Amino acid sequence: MPQMAPMFWLLLFIMINLIHLFYMTLIYYLFKLNINLTYNKLNLNLKSFLIKW
Repeated sequence: MPQMAPMFWLLLFIMINLIHLFYMTLIYYLFKLNINLTYNKLNLNLKSFLIKW
């Protein structure tokens, strides 16, 4: 079936792109969440530090 070959590659390409996009979004959100948590932790530390002073 020579007609099926381009369609197969196209579908494969689309699937790879979707998976890549999904992973990038996931990593981005985790990274953002991590930054927010770290920032909050630093903020709390600074507040307690200021209270001690």
